[in-house]
Amino acid sequence: MANYTVNAYNNGGTGGSVNMRSGPSTNDGIVVRVPHGATVTGTKSGTWSYMTYNTYTGYMMSVYLDEQSGGSTGGGTYLGTGTVIGGGPLYCRKQPIAGYEAWGQFQEGATIQIYSCSTSGWYETRWNGSNVGYVMSAYVDMNSGGTGGGTYIGTGTVIGGGPLFCRKQPIAGYEAWGQFQENATIQIYSCSTPGWYETRWNGNNIGYVMSNYIQVDGSGTIGGAYLGNGTVIGGGPLYCRKQPIAGYESWGQFQEGATIQIYTCSTSGWYETRWNGNNVGYVMTAYVDMSGSGGSIDEGTYIGTGTVIGGGPLYCRKQPIAGYESWGQFQEGTTIQIYTCSTSGWYETRWPVGGSNVGYVMANYVSTSGGGSSGGSTVTFNPSAAVAYAKGHSETTENALCSNRNTSFGSSTNNDCANFVSQCLVAGGLPMFDGWCYKVSGIPSSWNTGGWTWTYSGYQALNRKGRVSAVALSNVKPGDFIYNYDPSQPAGKQYTHAMLAVSTYKNGGVDICGHTRNQNTVFKSFNSSNCKCYRVNPTITIGPDEKRVTLPATGSGATVH
Repeated sequence: MANYTVNAYNNGGTGGSVNMRSGPSTNDGIVVRVPHGATVTGTKSGTWSYMTYNTYTGYMMSVYLDEQSGGSTGGGTYLGTGTVIGGGPLYCRKQPIAGYEAWGQFQEGATIQIYSCSTSGWYETRWNGSNVGYVMSAYVDMNSGGTGGGTYIGTGTVIGGGPLFCRKQPIAGYEAWGQFQENATIQIYSCSTPGWYETRWNGNNIGYVMSNYIQVDGSGTIGGAYLGNGTVIGGGPLYCRKQPIAGYESWGQFQEGATIQIYTCSTSGWYETRWNGNNVGYVMTAYVDMSGSGGSIDEGTYIGTGTVIGGGPLYCRKQPIAGYESWGQFQEGTTIQIYTCSTSGWYETRWPVGGSNVGYVMANYVSTSGGGSSGGSTVTFNPSAAVAYAKGHSETTENALCSNRNTSFGSSTNNDCANFVSQCLVAGGLPMFDGWCYKVSGIPSSWNTGGWTWTYSGYQALNRKGRVSAVALSNVKPGDFIYNYDPSQPAGKQYTHAMLAVSTYKNGGVDICGHTRNQNTVFKSFNSSNCKCYRVNPTITIGPDEKRVTLPATGSGATVH
């Protein structure tokens, strides 16, 4: 299997989308319209190819699929076209690293396709139609006079004790249109380059100013989207600064352990927050835990695997900060798990490979070319098998051990809801691994059972492996798992009971199977505030540190492969 980029311009297409159909014919129904620039996975063959897109599967015409190659960090969202600027040709590199091997050069004035890219200062593009490459964003005009076309935020005031250069590109020292005087009011637009705002010079010229020296009028907010709550960590109080600048004037200090509101912030290394309810302030991301478990600052979304490149070992840091304390070093060529990270230029990963410690590596030194597979076998999670197992191993007798339970997963008490749901997921195809397993015969004795005992830790273990994704209650399907959620409980204890969904969402609830309360296809009412719902990702690559386990639809037993 390989990754392909949907190119809706191929074969005379208009660039909008490409149909995924239920069969290999234009007479078959449309499953979903896949947008230009999206990534699909499968094997390209003949006129029609069978592909997977998000949760959808179906047939797409092969002519519209460009195989990804050359070191994609992958899956960038198509933005539109851009024009090469800057006074000369522009290298299209195979990785977003200055000086890295290039596919070739785009000439000044050339029109190129532009995709978003997680690496600050670079755009993802295409060379010769299908090769994924990277160009420095400073030398690309998105056909609007700058690199931007940013969304208007409002007005801002120049601060900092002197005039502020309005540069023609978001690069320190670049040619400037001129200077805004201190206290000048200027228009502010969002900008893809961290640390800079897009603005206007003399009404219509697009320019860029350093965001550190702008106070956005109204309260100082940069319009950050609310992420959730975080906990102050690090061994002491944390300054809440009035601007995302180390040493800048502060509103005050948050004490260690304090729960604070967290918003996104375009300045790398900082979160936007609130002081005393409505004052906008900024805290360093390194000292805020948003995981509820003391590790990740963002519980990034699993992307896939990547390979360490660059000619030497790569530090796995405990926070996404250059020079920060590290867990250790990944050797060149090592295959690692890759998650998104809110701090530009970094990937979230796990230390050691397949382990549970959240760490961060510089994205420039990781290639996800070809999906970065660890070489394990690939299986598809089967929700129907999980449901069949759940129905075959549950009953409705209250406050007792289930008489239909799989005794290979024995329990001395009836408090085994997480154990039961874990079994169902294994029956659907999820492999066991160290930190999420039950020690049936064939499982290494050194492995930690982890999430089979405690409700929330099961989700944490699966999330660290990139095996599950959150779903809305209204989108629940058979084979998803659901937690009762009580926000009044302490962090980590809000997840009070685990169940398996055996129906779609209907009439304000879901049919579930579960243990502890022993329920078999029982309708249970939910709302968006009293539950959390998750789905196993459809494609599973079983790594060398995992075990495939087969469970019977009814009765006891477990076969480890």
